[in-house]
Amino acid sequence: MNAEDFLDKQKSLFASHVDACKRAVSAFADEQFAIAPEPGVWSVGQVFEHLNLSIEPYIAGMGAAAARAPKDGGAEPRKSFLGRFIYGALSEKRAVPVPGGFRPNGLGSRKDYERYLENAERFLTLFDDAKGKDLNGATFQNPILPLFKMNLTDGFSIMTAHGAYHQQQIEERAAKVKG
Repeated sequence: MNAEDFLDKQKSLFASHVDACKRAVSAFADEQFAIAPEPGVWSVGQVFEHLNLSIEPYIAGMGAAAARAPKDGGAEPRKSFLGRFIYGALSEKRAVPVPGGFRPNGLGSRKDYERYLENAERFLTLFDDAKGKDLNGATFQNPILPLFKMNLTDGFSIMTAHGAYHQQQIEERAAKVKG
């Protein structure tokens, strides 16, 4: 798969996750975003807060990497070792420990949802910004482990898998809250 096809596929997947989340909460009243469907489980608003906390450093790092990336030389997009590890953990759709900086610290609200929609739009523009660029050669610091670098292929793959994982959570939790 070439870089342009990879970007088109990942962008389509990411956009479909965002659309599914919109549908899941389309009839939500403001207070429903803060309702935990069961004790010890994040509310839908808290899931959106977590998505914001996790995607914002990726947007910053990937945006800078895309801006300075060399021109695409035709190499097939490939994940780094760290990228494969993180992507694999997310793709298995199993719960993984959430680092402290990515944990929600409020009850969750409509504002978290609206902020996520803004962040999702910003992230979607990165797919276009990266077209014609070397996705493997453009690197940025891992937001959790800053000593390690990841490439744009990693970032797009990880955030799309992360979106899929939390889309499922949002749909399930929204259905429980709606009753």
